[in-house]
Amino acid sequence: MAMTGVLRPGHVQLRVLDMEESLEHYCNNMGLIETDRDDQGRVYLKCWDEQDKFSVVLEPSCRAG
Repeated sequence: MAMTGVLRPGHVQLRVLDMEESLEHYCNNMGLIETDRDDQGRVYLKCWDEQDKFSVVLEPSCRAG
């Protein structure tokens, strides 16, 4: 049986160096859906079958680590 994507990852917040590259990966490659953005630059994502508003938060960062 083949899996076709992430169903429910739980809540995760990731700091990312390049938001556009990260969105490309999480939305186009992993199939997550953008649900919101806030004034601090965070982007909120969810899976296609999720009832919650979001489960993944991408937070912009200016440094690795």
